[in-house]
Amino acid sequence: MQQLYLICQVCKNKNIIKCYKWIKGASTSTAQEYLWKDHNIDKDHPEESEITDGDIRDIIKYITLKRQLSLEQSLITFIILDCQSLNILRNNAFRDMLHNFEQGFKIPTEARCKTII
Repeated sequence: MQQLYLICQVCKNKNIIKCYKWIKGASTSTAQEYLWKDHNIDKDHPEESEITDGDIRDIIKYITLKRQLSLEQSLITFIILDCQSLNILRNNAFRDMLHNFEQGFKIPTEARCKTII
């Protein structure tokens, strides 16, 4: 059986060549694990390939459900401990700041925040 190799296209776009052994017909779980571990890309949130010279996180627009829920909980904790009103969620500067911290974060509505609280 001929040995085949996978080449990471994300790394290749940055002029880095990473090859991984692969057998035709074998599972792609190793490649999926690599993409998640090295680039935070998962199969449930496919991304159109984009060429970037910067940090790979600059082109990621999706986050996992686990990460979304964790960020929502952190936001709620901040609002409660800092005695903020839920109106802060309407503040454009605050929303821009949250998106700059994590581009894929979907800022919860006031109703969702009330449910979490």
